[in-house]
Amino acid sequence: MAKPKEPTKFDPTVGSTVDVGVDDAQVADATHYMKEVTCVAVMTPQGDPNNPSCVWGTPVVYWGLSSTAKTGQIEDAGLELALQVETIYPGQHGPEDFSGVLVPNSLTGVSIECSLDAVRRLNAIGRGIIFLDELSNATRATEGAMLGFVHKRRAGNLPIAPRVRILGAANPPKWSTNGYQMTGPTANRYCHFQVKCPPHRKWIQRMISGPPQNVQDPTVTEELVRARWREEYGHALALTTGYIEHQPMSLHHEPPPESPQSGYGWSSPKTWEQAARMYATAKILGYPQAVIELCLEGCLGPAMAFEFMSYVRNSDLPSPEHVLRKGWEPDVTRLDIAFAVLANATQYVLNTDDRQEAEELAVGLWNLFGKFVAQGLGDMIITSAKKLTDKNLSRKAGGEVQTAADPLIRWMVDNGIMRYAQEA
Repeated sequence: MAKPKEPTKFDPTVGSTVDVGVDDAQVADATHYMKEVTCVAVMTPQGDPNNPSCVWGTPVVYWGLSSTAKTGQIEDAGLELALQVETIYPGQHGPEDFSGVLVPNSLTGVSIECSLDAVRRLNAIGRGIIFLDELSNATRATEGAMLGFVHKRRAGNLPIAPRVRILGAANPPKWSTNGYQMTGPTANRYCHFQVKCPPHRKWIQRMISGPPQNVQDPTVTEELVRARWREEYGHALALTTGYIEHQPMSLHHEPPPESPQSGYGWSSPKTWEQAARMYATAKILGYPQAVIELCLEGCLGPAMAFEFMSYVRNSDLPSPEHVLRKGWEPDVTRLDIAFAVLANATQYVLNTDDRQEAEELAVGLWNLFGKFVAQGLGDMIITSAKKLTDKNLSRKAGGEVQTAADPLIRWMVDNGIMRYAQEA
């Protein structure tokens, strides 16, 4: 009699794609911090946040396999941040939907109109999230049209409201039915993260708990960013400009077009600025170092972000308040640190709204300029000195500011940097 066959045991690891992500390039893994990096992205200003016309939000694209809860987590983040999410599938649209549709007009003959209802709905509210889902399924022509949509924030002649943010999600090319790698120019407009299948316990918790209950008021968070932006962004600028002074070749490091990395995050003047902004926002919102580093990796790529963070850990920059009120001596053997401190102190003075306080701080900055000149580093102060004169924080200010500025202005005149002392 034949022996009965053993029942086949189920092996959950066979064929599983739970750990599959972007395999052919270095892309920041935000699987465990998607909510946090989304919050940093949507709360990062693209200009001066105290300007009412400031655009809010870093364009982000999340890469991952289909059905790994990327869309669900974006919608959860929108609920938690009280920002309405409107989803657009670029693969279902032609380029004219993003660049604008030509419509006959009795007054002008023809106008370029927005055909995307999602944009109109969020513009009417004045804030929200445009979610570009399945980005990698867009045709090349549509991808090109989306450059203006994301970068210039226009759909035809219709500007996207400043407080409407843009996020995206895509499948890696080799896991996408009709997808392909992003071109370098398109990729460099986004901050890139990969998101793998959520850990099973996190998925269970989300299924049981349902939609987020702890809703935040985005206006309150924006006010927090406005209140602390001057200090934190000035510090972030000092670190990034100091690093580029130290490693100038890191400013623009575009991978070859055939490299998988070209379709994700890489360093350029655009992404370095975005990295500084996200760094400042993450600091303001009080996120841990892991989230801050993820944001940098998303902008610059993990390798460049690692080099930058190593520099940050070793730089130990003094606060601009200390430099301006207590004094600081530049070290000629560390020009990158000297440059960073100078940039930070200058930004701090220029962003001080109270005129009396600005003049007090300007005295300290002119004294700092004097120390740079004494060390033979006078060429480093030129840009900062001209910014102070443009703000009337030099000889024209009179009093202690004039006394501190006068010898430096004369030095610049004597060296042909400035034509007339009275101009300052």
